[in-house]
Amino acid sequence: MLARYENIVWLQTAFLGDCVLTTAAIRLARKQFPEVRQFVLTHAVGEKVFAQCPEVEGVFVIKKRTEWLWQTLARLGQFLRCHRLKGDPRTVMLLPHKSTRSALIAWAAGFSTIAYEEGARFPWLRWVAVPRVAVLHEAARIALLLEPLGVDRTQVIAARPGLDVSARIQSTPPHMIYTIGLALGSVWATKAWPLHYFAQLAVSILDMHPRVQLSLLGSIAEKQREESFLEYFCQYDGSGRAAERLVSRVGKTSIGQMSAEIKALDLLISNDSAPVHFASAFDVPTVVLFGATIPEMGFGPLSSKHEVCQVRELSCRPCGLHGHQTCPQKHFRCMRELTPAMVFETVAKVFKQLCLEK
Repeated sequence: MLARYENIVWLQTAFLGDCVLTTAAIRLARKQFPEVRQFVLTHAVGEKVFAQCPEVEGVFVIKKRTEWLWQTLARLGQFLRCHRLKGDPRTVMLLPHKSTRSALIAWAAGFSTIAYEEGARFPWLRWVAVPRVAVLHEAARIALLLEPLGVDRTQVIAARPGLDVSARIQSTPPHMIYTIGLALGSVWATKAWPLHYFAQLAVSILDMHPRVQLSLLGSIAEKQREESFLEYFCQYDGSGRAAERLVSRVGKTSIGQMSAEIKALDLLISNDSAPVHFASAFDVPTVVLFGATIPEMGFGPLSSKHEVCQVRELSCRPCGLHGHQTCPQKHFRCMRELTPAMVFETVAKVFKQLCLEK
């Protein structure tokens, strides 16, 4: 099958973190097939991720909220003609994300398609089915789509995301040695650690070492969380001096700039959300806080140095693929019982290792 194809088109319209993880498969494809051209069909947020992926030659933006499907297909036709893909039998489309809209776009494009077996509900696709192996990390599950093209399973399992960052960031002040990032948010509320816990942890970290700077990370949608965090932080920072070493980048950076921010960190502390996958792409040491979800679902950190903080003895975990906006059991024990002291103990252990290496 490999010899038949000279172009790979990825169709990925899932969450931001999924787009980052897809770069693992894209990088693997380039390594295995250096001459194959790769393109991505994605949403506007995904475009900003794949713009940092040098293995991608072109990105087509699917505007799900602002145009009808027929308008998308018309623009897609122009895109395919521009890149000499229209009607080319040497092109294969890979579908990491399952949706009716994605399947219709794949069908309209007219290419042979590789998708997961669970996509069998789209019988109109000319497709090859692969199993979506539950025990693998999501980066490897996406790379499984390359197996029908001849990629070995061992290479699939070893695939890691990677990004090429060109954005510049403000340098760390010369009197600071370490920069630790705090990613406060999550799309799903039950995956977000309480803000007053984050504030207590922040004060403890700044007390831990006089030359640590903390950087708050997040999108413009998380400005309210930032404001609440800062209120709590001021309450716990008795002297008021710690605030001088706290810098907020929430809502102030593009995705490219956020990538550069994360790449420059010595350590990232985050909920189970997209910043974890950016850290994996740059191999930044990471401490991840899991509540409603668990690492075994396939979305844990891939950095060579990482730790997971979670309350393991709860039968209600995980409560869903993404968690929920409110706790189904009404107690939210998965995050309430993950105390700042517990997380700080893990952070201090990782930080000690960093100090020994720096």
